[in-house]
Amino acid sequence: MAAGRRNTWRVFARILSCAYLIQGTRLAAAANECPSDNPFTIRNQADADKLSQCGYFLGNVHVIDGAEGDIVLEGINSIGGDLIVSYTQDPPTGDLKSVSAPDLRTIEGSLQLGPHDTLQHVDLPQLNKILRSFSVSAVPELTELNAPTLGSFKGSFSLTDAPKLEAFVLMAPGDTARGGQSPLLEEGGYVRIDNVGVHNLSNVFNGYSAESIWLANLPNLNDLTIYLGDVDYFDVAGNGKLNLTIASLGHERPARRLNITGVAAMGSPCTRILATNVIFENNTAEVLPFWIKGLEELEIRNNPNLRFAIPGLTPSSSDDWSLREVTITDNPKLRLAQQVDDPIVESCGDVFKGKTYGVDSRETWIFDWDVLQHMELHADIEPRFFVHLTDDGFNSKSSVYVDVSIMSTDPGFSCDMFNALRSNTGFLGGDYSCQNETVSLDRSDDSYASLTAPWTMWAVVALAWTAAMCV
Repeated sequence: MAAGRRNTWRVFARILSCAYLIQGTRLAAAANECPSDNPFTIRNQADADKLSQCGYFLGNVHVIDGAEGDIVLEGINSIGGDLIVSYTQDPPTGDLKSVSAPDLRTIEGSLQLGPHDTLQHVDLPQLNKILRSFSVSAVPELTELNAPTLGSFKGSFSLTDAPKLEAFVLMAPGDTARGGQSPLLEEGGYVRIDNVGVHNLSNVFNGYSAESIWLANLPNLNDLTIYLGDVDYFDVAGNGKLNLTIASLGHERPARRLNITGVAAMGSPCTRILATNVIFENNTAEVLPFWIKGLEELEIRNNPNLRFAIPGLTPSSSDDWSLREVTITDNPKLRLAQQVDDPIVESCGDVFKGKTYGVDSRETWIFDWDVLQHMELHADIEPRFFVHLTDDGFNSKSSVYVDVSIMSTDPGFSCDMFNALRSNTGFLGGDYSCQNETVSLDRSDDSYASLTAPWTMWAVVALAWTAAMCV
């Protein structure tokens, strides 16, 4: 019985060895048929056919000058380096129309399309991973870019100067918890989409792990919903008709900068928009919601239709405040008020409800005078807008050095409170203007500020130097 089992195992081992030998022979034959050039250049379909038996090509593949018509890379399913379709000569030669790789699944390097003046179609139906960057640049005739199964890449994503490219998909809809999008950027990189004819970016990229996002010169993009996640820099220059929705995942960290221009509407006003620096300029939107906790710089300029700028998540104590510079100018319809009675705001519940002073109110604008360095507010400011701001800090400090410029179109607004604080107590140092009038600063009760003023310090230094010379 035992001998029979041993014989059975011997037969099985021989069969297995033969199978490995046959497979190894096939792999060796395939390797021998695979080109050894690196990079491997393709000038025509005959060159492309040399890769058909490779399966895996270790190196870069470059479709270069002289290529004509349609190039098809069949058989190859993985490229160990970069896949490049571009010109190398000036002026370029050839009349390449399309490149397709029906079996290609992985590019271990980068995908680079362009510069190329005649390329019109790129079809990569099975491609699911790029281990480095994705770059499409200077392809004026490109109308189709198809990679519907592309799930991720680790580098950066650049799509520029493709004005005829109006629709393309780089991934299939995925995790519905993230807005129906699959993560594309596995590691932080940059996303740049500029001068492209796309109508929709919903299935192109997301910003969960991107370091920076730049969107500009997109004349057909009228609607965009984006999850910023851990983005550091988000710059969008809309076409004047863009409806921008910055959606929340609920665990974002503040971006370093949000720079928003050319936007016609901000969707989802109750959503958290977190950033250290917020710039909102040259937009036609009527409402700007933003999260003020962690905010250091705020600029709202030249927005002709803006009615409300609504801060949310008022910090619970002055220790949470970090706003150093606030500039709000040239927004002719903007009303700055502590209580905003508007259906949009009311629909957000307690999102924009902050500090209270014994009453149920939507206190939203409060500044920490120890932190603030520059305040320029030119708007329709309600008469009682600064009451809580002054009560919150003026009586507890001897002086602050802050530049102040206030201009209100409300006929009931008065500068008496600010003027008295500056002229009688010397509280507000720095440049000062209220309703286009200046008031001289009284420092009689502020010995520390007088001692540390620049001219005083120079006098102290000069006196010390003179005393030293006389010893």
